[in-house]
Amino acid sequence: MTPSDLPPDILTRIADYLSEADKSSCAISCKGWVYPFQKALWKDMHAYSFETFKETFSIIKATQNESVSPGAWVHNLCIYDCFVEADMSDIQVIDMIRCMPNLKYLCLKSVSYEDLHPRITMEDIRAMMAKARENASLTLGRNENKDMHSGKYILEFINTCTMLQKLEIRADKPNYYIALDVTDFDSMHQSLQELSSFKAGISLCPDFLATLDIIPNTTPAFSMTSIDINLKKYKYENGNGNTNKWNPLWLYYFGYKYPNLRSLKLNILGARHESIDPDQRQKVISLFHSNPNALKHLETFKFVANKTFESFDLILWELLYPLRVPIKHLTLSTGQDHQSSNLYTMHIGRILQSFSGTLNTLSVTGFTYNDNHQIPAPKLFPCCQFLTDLCIYGRGGTFNMDDILNKCVALKHLKLLSSEMFVNLKTKNGELKQQHGLQTLDLHRCSITSEVFNHISLRCRSLQHMSLCEVWITGSFSQKNGCLLLDMTHTFLKTLHVEKVKYGTSHQEMQRNEENIISMTLLSRLNDPSLSDVKDEIEKVEIGSKYQIAAPQNIAWIFSYEFEEIPSVYIVDRTDILDEEGADIARKYYQDFQLSKTQTLESNKPSHFSWIGELYKGYGEFRCGDIEEYTTD
Repeated sequence: MTPSDLPPDILTRIADYLSEADKSSCAISCKGWVYPFQKALWKDMHAYSFETFKETFSIIKATQNESVSPGAWVHNLCIYDCFVEADMSDIQVIDMIRCMPNLKYLCLKSVSYEDLHPRITMEDIRAMMAKARENASLTLGRNENKDMHSGKYILEFINTCTMLQKLEIRADKPNYYIALDVTDFDSMHQSLQELSSFKAGISLCPDFLATLDIIPNTTPAFSMTSIDINLKKYKYENGNGNTNKWNPLWLYYFGYKYPNLRSLKLNILGARHESIDPDQRQKVISLFHSNPNALKHLETFKFVANKTFESFDLILWELLYPLRVPIKHLTLSTGQDHQSSNLYTMHIGRILQSFSGTLNTLSVTGFTYNDNHQIPAPKLFPCCQFLTDLCIYGRGGTFNMDDILNKCVALKHLKLLSSEMFVNLKTKNGELKQQHGLQTLDLHRCSITSEVFNHISLRCRSLQHMSLCEVWITGSFSQKNGCLLLDMTHTFLKTLHVEKVKYGTSHQEMQRNEENIISMTLLSRLNDPSLSDVKDEIEKVEIGSKYQIAAPQNIAWIFSYEFEEIPSVYIVDRTDILDEEGADIARKYYQDFQLSKTQTLESNKPSHFSWIGELYKGYGEFRCGDIEEYTTD
């Protein structure tokens, strides 16, 4: 069978993976390809300009009575703000929608409801959205000079779209104000009874005085399974303060309103912080516990709040845990990935222990992980047999790598970040360790001993991806060649990222004096790509046995350094890969390290050879079974 003989359904599937230009080329390649590739070109329509839209619509309208009409091929329609200034007198959008019987996705990009109305009537809107049965994406607040809005018009708009299953409202402009209360949600679900997903950047009204007593009698929205709300920050009319507040009683409402909720994501960074007094806190707890079926199907929970919020404790330990909510995917964040708060301590072990029966993924970002400013002893992990992804970004955590592997037996992906985080290895001599299936290791701003890498290589032979960024590695350097060996000969990496990695004899020495910091890295491998079955042969050789492993093959010399882009003002960190000449200089230098240290190297090299003056300190070598691809930035 030749390509021209392929059936149309196969060609249509192939077209899904091609660019618009490639689809056009295929459509004119041969007669048998015209139909499937033209059909693929019409599947997604984007109205960027009014003239283009008119021309496209003319084609659709002229062929709508024919056996094959392009309008029937349109599944996705995205209308930009091209209609706002255009003359709509000679074209009716409703006519266009009627020519698209298979429309599934409608996106009004950068077009507000007020911009479209009254040019497009409510009947037009209803017809448009009724056809977009699966998704609707609305971006609001195009005009920055408009006054703030209460959301009345957009609610009227939304409630006409009775067949919607997924709804996204993105209020991109800071002055566009959409505030919803309990009655608004009830009204929306009364109209949109098939709605299963709701994502919005809005304000949630904090006042429950008039609605608190009726919440237990609210009509459940059984179809709703996913909520993602980002509380927008709105200022008062004088430009000061923040009008948006967060009330945890919304969780009480969600518990009754959405009995089948599977995913709940709340970002309240934009809300004004007000401390919860003891009486209010107890009231929230009592009301939430009064519904034993609250959130009983919730599997994904994400909560992002200001670092001063005590809501983390309230929600985790007073609301979700007592009702044994079956959380599988938990994300907690202060919204500061590379910083941490001294005001809130997060207890990782307690989370893992409390949700150990269900938890698959855990991500905690921006917290401290000890109760004092001193480096604590490593905390033992509780058993968490289903955990596959663990991400800990923050300050003050000390973790025993071996303990993590022993307690989290299903772990596939591990990410650790902290300016004061140490990963220690503590094992008993002769103790046999079970193989572990870890596949990805990401270390950022960590301090780690060199022995850990050898242990990971021995235990985690499935490791495929490793990233080291701003990592301090400590250990003993060879007096013969100045090398700190990171032995990972049992590891065959697909990708390795090395950026600003430094070496030293101890963390304390590196902090005490910058002269004790070593910035040169050598990547090497035992696997010669020209040979076959090297991995199998290496895995048969035990470290320390009488068998000899093949000499390592150098891959790259890498140097990390800082320089002043603007003296005393702007310091730039760089990680460079030495060119062939530079690599040859480094290799020859360390071949006879003791003799080289007594000699003076050439000083007339260009500026990018500034690392020559650092060679006497030594280097760190990552020696792996193989490294297929490496990056430095």
